Amino acid sequence: MNNLDKIFDYFKKEYRAGHKLNLFKDGDYYWITQGYVLARVPISIMELNPALCNDVDYSELLGRDKGEVLEDLKLQEVDRSRNLILIPFQGNGFTAWINKKYLDIFPKGVSLRGTGSIDSVWVYSGEEVIGLVCPIRHEKELPTLYDVAK
Repeated sequence: MNNLDKIFDYFKKEYRAGHKLNLFKDGDYYWITQGYVLARVPISIMELNPALCNDVDYSELLGRDKGEVLEDLKLQEVDRSRNLILIPFQGNGFTAWINKKYLDIFPKGVSLRGTGSIDSVWVYSGEEVIGLVCPIRHEKELPTLYDVAK
């Protein structure tokens, strides 16, 4: 299964599960998302009917600062309460935790760039942006009730 097949399969499953899909036309590509992961696909081989998707404008999002290259810490952590496998990526002074299922739709060997622990993380193949994923808040980063009450 090639990379685009994985992307199309993922979004078809999301659509069948009742999730709304958004689509943005950008030159010869569509950017497609269900809200947590954004992937770029060539218009010429688009397998999903664009009429089934909401037409949105992501030009502002795509124009944002992509940040620095994030280091894969080569770790995985299971979050049993949310049934997720999280992978940490280290930036300068922050860690972005990414849901493994979102990374799995992209080809092996991609690199990630980001600006903060809860900011969008950009997916690169070489020097080309091919996607974006939203990081997951890690329980270690959430304030405790005691901290909130102070």
